[in-house]
Amino acid sequence: MKKYAGIIVSLVLFVVTGLTHNVTLATAVNTTPGEFTETPMMTPSNQEGVPPTEEIKQKVEYTLPYPGILPDHPLYNLKRFRDYVLERLISDPVRKTEFYMLQGDKRLAMGMALAAQGKGALSESTISKGEKYMEKAVSGISALKTNGGAVPPHVIGNLENSLGKHAEVVTALMASAQEAEKAGLNTSLVLVQQLLQTVAGLR
Repeated sequence: MKKYAGIIVSLVLFVVTGLTHNVTLATAVNTTPGEFTETPMMTPSNQEGVPPTEEIKQKVEYTLPYPGILPDHPLYNLKRFRDYVLERLISDPVRKTEFYMLQGDKRLAMGMALAAQGKGALSESTISKGEKYMEKAVSGISALKTNGGAVPPHVIGNLENSLGKHAEVVTALMASAQEAEKAGLNTSLVLVQQLLQTVAGLR
């Protein structure tokens, strides 16, 4: 019984810690358009044990968050459960948009890390899931404006910069991806370009 109690307490602490961390990150996103000030850029060249690459060149002034544990980690499903809980705790549409954008950015950073490790198929599927989060972010903020709600300008700016970074990274990854992954990456790129057009219309 004590064993199960310890597991439950650990799970609760994990969820609470994630809630506090994501609220802090959402505040950081609000501070300056296009910047995540809390975490460093995760590129293939600054991961431990991963050699640098010239494939991905940073052109869009936008810093991706640290991705945390990757989808091939044993605890990743616990992280997904935590995010599932957090998503349902957020009711404000602007905050939810920021949450979705953060999730999309994290999965893009995960995809970069996985690609650098030679895990192209997992990289592509992770990025694809990230773009679905970006689609939710854009849909939510579009619905808010359609219903007469106020859309903070910095949210639009952050979305544009984030999507621009997504387009840049996905395009770069396609150049070195295997044929099996290129089709999926291209689908993600088309979606990102469509979302960019939608966001531009919200200004």
